[in-house]
Amino acid sequence: MSESPDRGEVIGLLEQLGSDQEAEVLEAARELHALVMASGLDWDELLADDIDAETAADSVTVTASADDERADGQDGGTLALIDKLLAGPDRSKALREELEEYKADIATGDFEARDHAYVRALYARLTK
Repeated sequence: MSESPDRGEVIGLLEQLGSDQEAEVLEAARELHALVMASGLDWDELLADDIDAETAADSVTVTASADDERADGQDGGTLALIDKLLAGPDRSKALREELEEYKADIATGDFEARDHAYVRALYARLTK
């Protein structure tokens, strides 16, 4: 999975967007864009990453919690959520590729509890 950029750095750049100096605003916007692109995420993924997983879990019904990934191979409903996300016609190519990677990671057992929580949060955000 991709790494989110440093939150403090992103916030600092966002705050600079309110400057009355146009050159400063433009520079901050370019730095912010470069920072996000270097993280390997797109804006949609970056913003979804900050959603509180507990809040998202309240709005999504799954068969198990992210902390309850079972040894018998059940994925807690994450695969079903991924399939529902992939069925959406307005998903970017990058998001579709990332979701397919998640499915592969689940199949190989390389998907942690926080990854399951992320998918639930992403689903909750994109299906509002």
